[in-house]
Amino acid sequence: MLKQLEDKQIKLCNRSGWLEKTAGISMVFGLITVGAIIGSFPNSNCGRKYLKLSSSLFGLSVISLLISSRLYYKTEDEIESNIKSIEQVKNTKPACWGCIYSSSDKLLPCAIHPMEQREGCTDKVLRYFK
Repeated sequence: MLKQLEDKQIKLCNRSGWLEKTAGISMVFGLITVGAIIGSFPNSNCGRKYLKLSSSLFGLSVISLLISSRLYYKTEDEIESNIKSIEQVKNTKPACWGCIYSSSDKLLPCAIHPMEQREGCTDKVLRYFK
């Protein structure tokens, strides 16, 4: 479970980085097209075509900026949620806690099942403290 959450965290961070870069590129491209719109001469036939093209590209860059920004913030929320899940899993005691066969040794956590700690283990015998 912990490994899956850590892998998800890596993927979310990578996605966040790409969305941030996309938003930055869209912003720069939008500013360039604004400059092209301002600099075009609508009096000539070529200027009008250039103005339409620049306006369309500006619209696309603004839409791309808005979408990537929204996805970026959504990804950041998922990252925060995932961090909380990771902390919760790390603070959860294993299912074998309290069993007479379990130990705190990381190399051999269970004398009966040395390779893994199982959920719903049929060999589990609880310690009774006096």
